Amino acid sequence: VRINLGAGEAVLSSTPGLSLNDLLWHELELHRTDADLTLVIDGIHDTYLNIPGRFFELNVKYGVFIGGVGGFSELFLGNIPNFRGCIDDVLFNGHDILKMAAASSLTDEHNVFSVTWNCSDEFEALSNQPISFVDKGKRYDADIIAFHLC
Repeated sequence: VRINLGAGEAVLSSTPGLSLNDLLWHELELHRTDADLTLVIDGIHDTYLNIPGRFFELNVKYGVFIGGVGGFSELFLGNIPNFRGCIDDVLFNGHDILKMAAASSLTDEHNVFSVTWNCSDEFEALSNQPISFVDKGKRYDADIIAFHLC
C-alpha cells in the first residue's frame, strides 16, 4: 500500500514471507486513523505503519485507484506496476467501489480502465482442469492481482 498524506510517501507491505500468489482468494482490510495505517490479510496477518508528517486528511482529488492507474500519468506516482488476478468486494467506508465503478463505466461519470467484470477462467480453474492463457483475437494491455478486498 502506497500512501501520501502530504508529507511524503509511505509504503506498507504484507508480512514478510507471506505468499499471496497461490490462486486462492485473500481478504485484505486497510484501516487508517489519523497517522496510523493497518493492513490485515486473511484476518490474521497484521502489519502497521505510522504515516510521517502532521497531515491526516485523505485527498482523493485524483481518484481512487484499484489494481492499476489506467491512463493517469501524474509525475508524483512514479512507475506503478499493474496487478493481474481478480478483485471482488471492494468497500471504502461502506461504499461498494466496484459496483459504483461498473455503474459509472456505463455513464462515463468516472474513468474505468481495462476492467472485465468477471474473473478469467485461469483464476477459477481447479488444479486438475486445463486452462489457456491466450484468447485468440483478444488484446491484453493491462494486468491485475488476485485479492478479495473487504
